[in-house]
Amino acid sequence: IPDHPVALKIIEEFGPIITTSANVHSHKNPRTCQDALEDLTRCGALFVQMSGAGSAVYGIFKSAPVAREAETALREKWAVCLTAQTMPY
Repeated sequence: IPDHPVALKIIEEFGPIITTSANVHSHKNPRTCQDALEDLTRCGALFVQMSGAGSAVYGIFKSAPVAREAETALREKWAVCLTAQTMPY
């Protein structure tokens, strides 16, 4: 049961809440863009960046297999983790 007054008021008004968490047991809680940037770097990204507002962070990897390996590792910690491939002009 949460102890935050806003969460308690929502429960009082609407009833029980069921939710999931992006946090993995025994891992530091991912809270900042910096956490995501550091995780991408640890997984082998050659370059990491965040979008203007920080709603997305991304890394550039040496190869598709390395990127997919990083995606697999990061899915254990982050709720949304996707790989994409650049398109030629």
